[in-house]
Amino acid sequence: MIIMVWAGLFLIALTVGASCPPNLSPPCQCQEKSKGLDVSCENGHVDQLQTSLATIHSDGQPFLYLKLRNNQLNNFPASLLRGLEVRHFIAINSNISTIDDTAFEGLGERMETLDLAQNSLTRVPSRALEVLVMLVSLNLNYNKIEILHAEAFRGLSSLLRLSLFGNQIKFIDNLAFVGVGGNLTRMNLGGNQLSAVPSRPLKDLQVLQRLQLHENAIAAILAEEFQEMGESLDTLDLSSNLLQELPARAFSNLHLLNSIDLERNKIHFIHIQAFHGIEGSLEWLKIGENELDEIPAAALHGLTRLRQLDLRGNNISRISDEAFVHYGNKLKFVYLQKNR
Repeated sequence: MIIMVWAGLFLIALTVGASCPPNLSPPCQCQEKSKGLDVSCENGHVDQLQTSLATIHSDGQPFLYLKLRNNQLNNFPASLLRGLEVRHFIAINSNISTIDDTAFEGLGERMETLDLAQNSLTRVPSRALEVLVMLVSLNLNYNKIEILHAEAFRGLSSLLRLSLFGNQIKFIDNLAFVGVGGNLTRMNLGGNQLSAVPSRPLKDLQVLQRLQLHENAIAAILAEEFQEMGESLDTLDLSSNLLQELPARAFSNLHLLNSIDLERNKIHFIHIQAFHGIEGSLEWLKIGENELDEIPAAALHGLTRLRQLDLRGNNISRISDEAFVHYGNKLKFVYLQKNR
């Protein structure tokens, strides 16, 4: 709320923080912030939430945060947020299985972050989400999503961060990320059931900087696996998969790749040209807890900017005279514990 006050010849603008209603009913609680209200609601049903939120909204106050935890929403209704102004919305562990197509209507120019983790969604609620043109962060962790269908995130043109960790994703349509590639810089697909790197869907993510594919069932990386992706990727996490080998030119198109995590796989062979194309960018390499019998010196020698090399927990029994030659002067950390 802004109050205009005349003081002599000067017009002074006084900003008054949002105020909570004195008669707020359970299950919601309210705190006053300078940019809007911080509202938390727990252990309630839809009708209770609607009554409580309507009381808060009666004065037309904007919500900086609206946090719904441990509620029983089941089918998220269109009426719950109707008329509200919400910038950051959290609805976690609330048994949400479906979301009405118009649930976020009117919030497209306001909502910036949306957290729907720990619910029971079986698919991305695309029709409900597509109006959120200003959304920069979407968290769908720990739901029951099995497939990312074509244009699953259409309309989310401002999205910077997308997290889908801990679902049951087995298949990603080649067009799944159409419409979000222009700004998306971070994506987490870890903790799913992917059996291969989703290379073709990823080609639309031209500015992606951080990609997490850990804790899946990826058994192989093909030669030049990421060749159709943009060259902006900085961090790649493939830890806790089923990889056995690294082929030649596996990462050759990722010229800015700075960090690769390959820990907790079954890697026993690394091709001499496995890191071809990223010799001038790679600084952090984790290959711990694999099945290497020796330091893969021939493959590593070209990595002149390497700062950290983690080889802990393998089957390495000796270090050859040439093991650490030709690395340049950047290498600072070498981990070899838990070997032989």
